[in-house]
Amino acid sequence: MRSKGWQYPEEDEMKQKKKQRYTHAQLSSMVLSVVLFCYSVFLANDIPMAFLTGAFFLFMLHPVISRVFGETIGKIVHSFSVTLIIGAFILAFF
Repeated sequence: MRSKGWQYPEEDEMKQKKKQRYTHAQLSSMVLSVVLFCYSVFLANDIPMAFLTGAFFLFMLHPVISRVFGETIGKIVHSFSVTLIIGAFILAFF
């Protein structure tokens, strides 16, 4: 007889291997950030906006980078994107 909390190992592995996918809203925000980045760099020459949109794009890609390159590189990219966001706000308003 199975106890209440026990599961077969295959079920646990299936749950762990389930891939996290981006929603439509997240994908559209990533596309918009790339478009705004290109606009701010090539047409407007707006450096704080380029920092902000680039940092947001890196922040959204953090899970993919962690899966592909490892958890350590993912943490470095996450910290770098947060630092870029803070720097962009300082650059824009001060």
